[in-house]
Amino acid sequence: MLAINILTHAFLQVIGNLRQLVNISALPLLIQFFGAIATIFTAIGANNATGNASFVTLPLLVAFLLLPFVWIAVNWHRFVLLNQPQSILPRLPMNAVLRYIGTAILIAILLLVPLALAAATFQIIAGVLGSAGITFVLAFAFGIAIMLALMVASLRLGVALPAAAIGAPDAITTAWKATAGNTGTFLLLGVLMALLQIPINLITMVPTGPATPFLVSILILLLTIAVLWIYMFISLSVLTTLYGYFVERRQLRTSI
Repeated sequence: MLAINILTHAFLQVIGNLRQLVNISALPLLIQFFGAIATIFTAIGANNATGNASFVTLPLLVAFLLLPFVWIAVNWHRFVLLNQPQSILPRLPMNAVLRYIGTAILIAILLLVPLALAAATFQIIAGVLGSAGITFVLAFAFGIAIMLALMVASLRLGVALPAAAIGAPDAITTAWKATAGNTGTFLLLGVLMALLQIPINLITMVPTGPATPFLVSILILLLTIAVLWIYMFISLSVLTTLYGYFVERRQLRTSI
């Protein structure tokens, strides 16, 4: 199936370029780590001084947590699609980063507006029905349908992100048109990505406490970080692969 081939290609893309993964992500992740610590201490200081730390912490969270991730994403897309290798001090293409953020905001709006309209429509229908039992069944079916629709739409629109990273024109329009007629593929791909998250969530939820040996706690922490790191790049690679396949008509690699 095409969805399985896309996910396989994305996975092979990741494991075949581990050195580039390190080069692209090491510095941004270090900035995230120390930025998170700085944000915590700044928030504590601001809270003690004014009683309201949100006006201080929000800009810091954007600067230290969001921007490094976008930096990683942009350089990964550009490495794969433009054959632009990165050193341990990766490039910071600010124009591409700003395009990426702007495109992500537009995608969020395009997803949230129909969701809000659908929720309002459901409230009207539920009010007309009046029956708690029927409303519950309807809410369950409606929720599943909305979740699946969002899954497909977010993947299709998400193809615009690598397009923005490499400076392709009309990123969102191009992505939406190029992926038309493949609802089943995107639906299955979204389900596979969700299933892939299950073992990852199980690893991240492994309980640790005072009774846990220190070495075991460290190993669990390192395993959690490594798994989340790999999954992040697999997710980015899925979008890159979708762009390469549907827009640039590249071939999929399904074996080593």
